[in-house]
Amino acid sequence: MPYGSSGGGRAYFGTVRSAINQNIPSGVATKVTFGTVVQNPNSLWSAANNRFILNQLGQWLVMVNLPLSGDVNVVGIDWNGYIYKNGVQLEDFRDGGGPSGYAEYINLGICYPVVVTAITDYVEIYAQQTSGAPSPIYAPAQFSVLYEGQS
Repeated sequence: MPYGSSGGGRAYFGTVRSAINQNIPSGVATKVTFGTVVQNPNSLWSAANNRFILNQLGQWLVMVNLPLSGDVNVVGIDWNGYIYKNGVQLEDFRDGGGPSGYAEYINLGICYPVVVTAITDYVEIYAQQTSGAPSPIYAPAQFSVLYEGQS
């Protein structure tokens, strides 16, 4: 059965992306904002709260792509991306396990299953970095969800 088919029925999915760069302060987990709706046929995206509301019980696949500032000042930047479910950190992803290797640009890709137990469950994306100064997440960062079916 293909992803999102939920047993041959209606597919539930959505994708949003950022239209502008977002500066992330050093040492503070900050919500990543996504202002452009790419696809939202099931009305899952809440623009007011910058989150997807996962309104089907079962397993969802959460996918994120964050184009990040690497290290233009040769100090090494560690980046972390977080999936939050219902306001609580669910998972933490790191940019390869250490400083950005002094590359100007790096990419943090996340693909993670999230189990939904209430039709009001929601997911958000946060990021944190360690440069000592604000560093950008470059546009277009992207955030998608796809319903995989009952667990």
